[in-house]
Amino acid sequence: MKKYIVPETNWKMFFQSVNELPEPFSSALHSAIFDYLANTAQDIFPNFKDENLAIIFAPFIDCPVSFPDDNLIFLHLQEINEHSQVIYQLGHELLHVYYKSPSNTPMFWFEEVLCEVSSHLFLHGFVKEWSNSDNPLVQSFADFTLSYSNSQLQESELVNLKQLPLDYLKDNPTGNRKINTYIAAMMLPVFQKRPDFLAECRKLSELYVVADLNTFFNKAYSHISPEYHLELKKLETLFI
Repeated sequence: MKKYIVPETNWKMFFQSVNELPEPFSSALHSAIFDYLANTAQDIFPNFKDENLAIIFAPFIDCPVSFPDDNLIFLHLQEINEHSQVIYQLGHELLHVYYKSPSNTPMFWFEEVLCEVSSHLFLHGFVKEWSNSDNPLVQSFADFTLSYSNSQLQESELVNLKQLPLDYLKDNPTGNRKINTYIAAMMLPVFQKRPDFLAECRKLSELYVVADLNTFFNKAYSHISPEYHLELKKLETLFI
């Protein structure tokens, strides 16, 4: 396993390539991930790139996992070849590490929804960066990654957000992945217009102990800065 420094960050990635792509594809893929991660992360989680963070590729685990208090992320992948999956998993776990929320709370499912939002903000952020690249090979990754984002969002289950069952809110802290994905798809346009709102929503983690959405959103306005109240209201109207 080798250590790789992510440029313009205090982040390190650890992985061992077992299926090296031929040149120039290998260098282009490395550039596509490493050279654009700092800018994309900065747009979503301002200044998070300055924290010490370790990202370890671990194909032997069952699913991605993070240890927020240790700034440690394990991705369920061997290496960076599956670039869209790398970004998708990384976007999810980066939010957990950035928020550092307790997971044994009734409304932790809300953070899982925001993690799904984060994954797609990162995917779309990379697509935007790659589309402006001078390297045609890097540009070529954009269409597939956008399609990957769309296909992931389609793996959802329709639900009436204004009538979420009580047992979903109280007794299922991580939620249901397909329902979470549907909720994230409904929320995504709000965050696409203002990606830094996702960083601001970290303040809502103090309210995960609340299991009633009316109470949750009533209290949310005193936690979120007034400049983001319009975005918060848009989220509220999805549920209330």
